[in-house]
Amino acid sequence: MRVFVLSMRGEPLTPIMHRKARILLSLGKAKVYKSAPFTIQLMYATDEAKQDTAGEKGIIEFSDVKDLLASRKDYRTEAGEAVNSVQLATIYELDTKRKTATTKH
Repeated sequence: MRVFVLSMRGEPLTPIMHRKARILLSLGKAKVYKSAPFTIQLMYATDEAKQDTAGEKGIIEFSDVKDLLASRKDYRTEAGEAVNSVQLATIYELDTKRKTATTKH
């Protein structure tokens, strides 16, 4: 279970595991900020490893996704045409042999 963490200044940091949160609380290096959702605030200065938010990563436009999916579809059809019936028959034979083979235990 993850626990939300705030810096000394109240800025959100990367969540940590509950075990580490219990250790920080017992050592007096953190205090309970909120109980629901359980959040702790550190009592010492850190390097401020910030949690990424959606606003900082940017926005993906619909046209970009549409182009990406179209290129993927083209790639899949090209790969499908490259496999001929002889290769498929060979793959089928090898798969059948593997499934019917007996193993010694």
